[in-house]
Order: sequence, then C-alpha cells, then structure tokens
Amino acid sequence: MDVSRRNIDGGYAWVILLAAFTLQFMAGILAYSPGVTNIAVLEEIENDLTQASWIGAVNFGTCSLLGPVAGLIQAKTGSRITAMAGGVLTLFGMTAASFCKSIPALVVTYGFISGFGICLACNVVAVVAGNYFDKRRAAAFGVCVAGGGMGLLVSGPLVRYLLNQYNLSGALLILGAIEFHMCVAGWIYMSSGVYDFTYVFAGICLVMSSVSAAAISMVREKE
Repeated sequence: MDVSRRNIDGGYAWVILLAAFTLQFMAGILAYSPGVTNIAVLEEIENDLTQASWIGAVNFGTCSLLGPVAGLIQAKTGSRITAMAGGVLTLFGMTAASFCKSIPALVVTYGFISGFGICLACNVVAVVAGNYFDKRRAAAFGVCVAGGGMGLLVSGPLVRYLLNQYNLSGALLILGAIEFHMCVAGWIYMSSGVYDFTYVFAGICLVMSSVSAAAISMVREKE
C-alpha cells in the first residue's frame, strides 16, 4: 500500500485509525455475541448445550484459523476491498442465520460465514494501522486492540436487549445490519478525497439497519 509521508503518524492516518478501531469494535461485538445468543438458541431451537456451543466455537475458530487465507486475499485485492467483503459476508451470514431453525444451520451461517467475515476485517486492522504509523505504531495498535475490548463490553447488553425486543431471529438479523457498517470503515481506507462516497455508503448502511428493524417490528405486530 502506497502511503505518502505526510500521512504517516498524522493527517489521514488518524482517520484510518478510527476506521481500524471501528472494524475491531464491530468484530468484537459479533465474536463475543454467541455467549448471549446461546441462551436463546437453547430456548427457541434445541436444548442441547453441547451442540449450541459449536456456534461460538466455529465463529471464533474461523476468525482465528483463516487468518492466513484473509492475508492472501488482502494481498491480492487490497485492504479496502477485503474489509468491505468482510462486512458483506457478515451481513449475508447473519441474515441467513436469522432464518435458520436448526443448530447445524446456525453453525454454518452464524459460525463459519460470519466468522470468516470478521476474520477479513481483523486482518485489515492488523496490517493497515502499521502502514500508517511509525513513531506512534505501538499506540496505534493499542487503540485497535481497544476496539475489540469495547466491542466485548457492548456485546452483552446490546445482544440481550435485541433478544428481549425481537427474539433470536430478529436479533440476528439486526446484528447483521449493524455489522454491515464495516463496509463504511473499509471504504474509508481510500484516499482522503472520497468523503462523498463514504457518506453514500454510510447512508446505505443506516437504511439497512432501519429496514431490518422495521421488518422485525412488522413481524411482531402480526404475531
């Protein structure tokens, strides 16, 4: 990745750091969410704790084990496309998971597909922050890691609220729409002259979140 010297340790590097923090924050929310959603899986789908635990195990395992694959993809396509592909994959996986009625199906969608999505996002965070920082590289990586911790703190209360309001299916659908905002962070990895396009993508993501919430509300009213 070509980075002009004026953007090293300053300038647009801070925007990139914010994007990296956001990616890690989103990844943290989803990676730690199975600890809460498993309760709903046991109540609404199948009361088998051993099988239900495979959802979170596959999700986190995929995120970690497929790191080399994510690295190859990033080397071929670039950080921007890789991060945005992670957002799209996560949206697809969580949307499909919201329609699943069995644990094996959730393992594939919620576990593997969404896990690979956050794997792509996390790999971008690990590489790009180092490209934009030299003297402050250690602090930059610390900020990125803090994003994952912030996601961990938010994940529990957020997922619990969504489950209380929309049950398992609706919570998974809305989580997918939330995670789709990784595409906005990924788009920011372009040069600093593309703010207009960034606003467009941010608008699309907000619309996706609103449509998801509206769809779930309509379903609840019919019930």
